[in-house]
Amino acid sequence: MRLTPPKTQDTHVFDTTLNLFTYPAVLIAHTLGLFETLHQPGEWSVTSLSNHLGLAPRAMNTLLNVSTAFGFIHRHASSYALSATDKEY
Repeated sequence: MRLTPPKTQDTHVFDTTLNLFTYPAVLIAHTLGLFETLHQPGEWSVTSLSNHLGLAPRAMNTLLNVSTAFGFIHRHASSYALSATDKEY
């Protein structure tokens, strides 16, 4: 078995796991399947994500804003996608 080094910095992933306030929000997004859904092809807006995951649009918007602020996802106009780091981890 051969290990390959990561292509991106994992600093914000590590910082999130040690932060008492950040970690629960990212854990909720992960548990709801937000990152897995964004890994699927397609244009993902607040409305399409909230319908797909069965979450109220306001709550989905909050999770998306938090995840964007932490660097796990990127917003392009009105659609969201995974960041390079999140794709790797």
